[in-house]
Amino acid sequence: MIFSDHFRSEPLDFGGGSARQIEIEPWILSGCPAPIDLAAVKGALNRKRIEYRELATNEGLELNLSSGVTLAFESFSGLGESRGYELAAFWIKF
Repeated sequence: MIFSDHFRSEPLDFGGGSARQIEIEPWILSGCPAPIDLAAVKGALNRKRIEYRELATNEGLELNLSSGVTLAFESFSGLGESRGYELAAFWIKF
């Protein structure tokens, strides 16, 4: 799991052994102001025609992509504000 508050917006290379085969290209995060909200991510996915399934969780929402990537969003809205979701973490299942 990679937490978005510590993520850099350039490709990561994990190096060493089988991990060397994994490289994250954060195109969806490029040019997005922090924090990254749900609407911005859905817009980017829709523009690229990447299908996703939205799932409500106890913590917020998840967008599950057919590639195995999951994007987790948490609600950070204050009392009395409309519910807004921000990207909190993402991961891939192998």
